[in-house]
Amino acid sequence: MPKPVITQLLNVLRIPAEVGGRSLRIAGFSGCEELTLELLKVPELSRAEVVHDISEADVVIGWIKCLRSGMLLSELKLVRGHSIVIISDAAGYIHVNPSLIRDIVGADYVKSWFPIGEGAAVFIKRGFDRGFKRRSISMYRDSFIYGPNPVHYNTAYALYVLTKYTLARVNGNVIEVGTGRGFSTLWLAHAAKELKARVTSIDVNCERVEFASNVMKELGLSEYVEVVCGDAREYGRSIKGIALAFIDGWKEEYHEYLEAIEHNLLPGSVLIAHNTLSSAPEVAHYLKKVFSREYVSVTVATDPAGVTVSARTKD
Repeated sequence: MPKPVITQLLNVLRIPAEVGGRSLRIAGFSGCEELTLELLKVPELSRAEVVHDISEADVVIGWIKCLRSGMLLSELKLVRGHSIVIISDAAGYIHVNPSLIRDIVGADYVKSWFPIGEGAAVFIKRGFDRGFKRRSISMYRDSFIYGPNPVHYNTAYALYVLTKYTLARVNGNVIEVGTGRGFSTLWLAHAAKELKARVTSIDVNCERVEFASNVMKELGLSEYVEVVCGDAREYGRSIKGIALAFIDGWKEEYHEYLEAIEHNLLPGSVLIAHNTLSSAPEVAHYLKKVFSREYVSVTVATDPAGVTVSARTKD
């Protein structure tokens, strides 16, 4: 039976896919087809649809113990560029096929570990070049030197995966609360570039905003991202048509950021909040809101601080 938190993640991914009245479409890799049918027995996923054509799926899933690298690589070519691949039990059973994860990354996929159950690996096709990756590494390093500390690379990859998936299904834009030096902004902006959307990133530190703006220009992303110096509790109210929000500002204000943008969230929109494990007491009001009936949510430790991923169910 699928791990409970895997099904919670799929339940979140279901919401953007259902925009326009259709169902979440799930396919299984060869050897794993019967396991995908188990997903439909979970009440939250009863509206999902199992498809046999991988090229039609929103999510393609496999359990590492039933995958074969040769067959997997041929099937990966059929996955759409904005669909997600989930390999369940990837951390706990990587010894079964130690080359499998390496092969997927080698096929130009981006990987983020979601350490739930025996560890899931979540992938999406890479749309950036190696030059962008090299520049992001130097920015990651500089953020540790000059502050504030950036999100972990694994979380940055999760942002890229989830943003690309969401923007392909919800026709809207991205807002980020808490630019810092712009490391997370890079990944949001590149996903927006690939889907022809826009990012508005807001921070109260004007020096950091200027630095991040210059990096966006350097990387040719300024057409897709605006970095603003201001209070997101006020400026966020003016951002219309929000498909995805990444919240990483002052922890005690998370619920106020949500209040500021909530009336502009599109149906099917996704929220990603950082530090929800490490700062759970400070973000308690926010968590109470996103674990209410209006949202479906899951918290995962993509880094020790944790992120909570939520999808808005209320129109």
